[in-house]
Amino acid sequence: MTDDQKFDLYYGYAFNDFCQSFYTRLDFVTTFVQLVGGSAAAAGVMASSQALVAFSGVVLAVCAAIGVTVQPAIKAYKHERSKCGFWEIRKRALSASDSQGLD
Repeated sequence: MTDDQKFDLYYGYAFNDFCQSFYTRLDFVTTFVQLVGGSAAAAGVMASSQALVAFSGVVLAVCAAIGVTVQPAIKAYKHERSKCGFWEIRKRALSASDSQGLD
């Protein structure tokens, strides 16, 4: 395996690992904010606070828009699968005697 091939494998793995981590965190944050925002909206209704209801509604709408347009959970899963694919290629390349099988 050449140095360029090693670089491509490790770069692909690291890139997908970073993206998976980012999208997993984005999914967690948007889900958490939606949970807290829903509770804040309910508290605002109970306390008759129109400002709290309006603010939590905007926050919920923004998080829902991010969840629908970006789909962070799906992207995190796809990057995880790609990351595993790069590791499988690396494993096959290390066990192969020639580098032509890697190409």
